[in-house]
Amino acid sequence: MSTLVLALFIAAAGEPRVVEDPRGFRFTVPQGFEPFPGFKPTTTKLYAFGKNLGTPGALTLTLDVLDGPATKGASRSCGALANSIERTVSSPSPEQWNGGLAPRGEDGELSGARLVMTHVFGEVLVFCVDVPVLPNGLSLMISGKPENEAILHETFRATLASIHVGEDQVGSFAPIVFGMVLLLGMAWALSRRMRLGRRGK
Repeated sequence: MSTLVLALFIAAAGEPRVVEDPRGFRFTVPQGFEPFPGFKPTTTKLYAFGKNLGTPGALTLTLDVLDGPATKGASRSCGALANSIERTVSSPSPEQWNGGLAPRGEDGELSGARLVMTHVFGEVLVFCVDVPVLPNGLSLMISGKPENEAILHETFRATLASIHVGEDQVGSFAPIVFGMVLLLGMAWALSRRMRLGRRGK
C-alpha cells in the first residue's frame, strides 16, 4: 500500500460515519471517534467508541439497550449509573431530540442528566439520556474530564440529534421506492404497447 493510499485511509477513518443498526435506527459516529479497544457487543451493550484515549482529552461514547421502553421523567440508565458510585453529584440536563418523536406530535424534550463522578483516579463528567426507540429504549452516554465539558456536551448533543428511527427512516427510502414504481410502470406500459402492436399486424 502506497504512502498516499495509507494516508487517505487513515483520514477517512476519522471522518463522521453513519451506522445503520438492524434494530431499526441509525446514528452518526462523531469525527475522530474509533471503536473502543477490546469492546465486544452483547445483547444490551451495542456500541462503544473512544477519542484521544490515553490523553487528558479522552472521550468515551456508548450506546446501550434499556431493559424496556424509555419513559417520560428521569432517565433510568442515568439513575442507575448515579447510584453505582457513592460520590456522585447528579443534576438534570434537559435535551432535545426529534429523531422519532416529531411525527407523533411530541415536544421532543428528554430528561437527561449531568453526573460528576469521583473515582480513585479523579473526577469524571458524564452526560446521559434515555432515547425512546421502540420496543426498547436506548441509553446514550458520553464521559470525559470535567475540564472538557464544552466539547463533551457538544459531542453528546450532536450524537443524540443524529439518532433517527421510525417514520424518518422510512422517509429516507421514499425516493428509491418512487423510482422503482416509476420504472415498473414504464416497463408495463412499454410491454402493453408492444402486445397491442403485434395484434395490429
